[in-house]
Amino acid sequence: MVGGGEIAARKIHLLKQVGARVRVVALTRCPELLAREDVEFICAAFSPSHLVDQRLVIAATDDPHLNAAVAQACRASGILVNVVDAPALCGFIVPAIIDRSPLILSVSTGGAAPVLATHWRERLEALLPGTLATLAEFMGGQRAAVKAAHRTGPARRRFWQQFLSSEVPQLLTQAPDAAAAAFAELLTQDLDARLAPRLSVVELASPEPADLTLGALALLSDADRLIYAANVPAAIRRYARRDAEVIELPSGSRDASAVPPATGHTVYVTLRDTGVSTAYSSSQSEPSP
Repeated sequence: MVGGGEIAARKIHLLKQVGARVRVVALTRCPELLAREDVEFICAAFSPSHLVDQRLVIAATDDPHLNAAVAQACRASGILVNVVDAPALCGFIVPAIIDRSPLILSVSTGGAAPVLATHWRERLEALLPGTLATLAEFMGGQRAAVKAAHRTGPARRRFWQQFLSSEVPQLLTQAPDAAAAAFAELLTQDLDARLAPRLSVVELASPEPADLTLGALALLSDADRLIYAANVPAAIRRYARRDAEVIELPSGSRDASAVPPATGHTVYVTLRDTGVSTAYSSSQSEPSP
């Protein structure tokens, strides 16, 4: 850490929370840093020699010329560097963090507007219950049991979706014994019917993500398999489930009937062309044959 002011103190607080060993290079320290005994302090003007054996550097001084010199020295040494309020000099960005360990969420604008990221972190933090940590720990502890009960990835995903919409998460903090019993019962339920081949169709009226309906977004995020017509833009595909199987139709083809049915939920996505009919109806969901 180059700098010993209040901003440096806040960054050090976050670094120490994740077990970092911190060296501070500065001529002066703010009261908060003076009170810390768990950081190494070097009372000196910055020199590139201070970078020896360092893995990550944050420049948090009020001197833009010094910050730029730190960034240049780090780049020359192949060290990741973050310069506070100077995204163009950064090798990495520090996002605004919501900590519900083991669940961690981050909000970032890529360094463009840190105050905006902080604003949304605060709003999201107010919406997220403090019990999320307990829920995440419980789910982590039950992964082996769920894997033994449901052998395939789609089956496990459907189970966890059913779990999250059940009463069990709420019972975890209110009545742990009842939660354990409800979870065990849920684990015995047969999900084969949910995994029967099912086809949904999303016919887009626009290539713009802002025009996606809530129904279309729900289908894209629920898919086990995605069939894309060639005219579906990358901006739309970003909203689909990332670990779904993807099948690309040849350019000019709008007929997905040759793709064999598969277990789980298949979503066919195409962009409507004026005056051209698709191989399926324009309804957002229909059962496969």
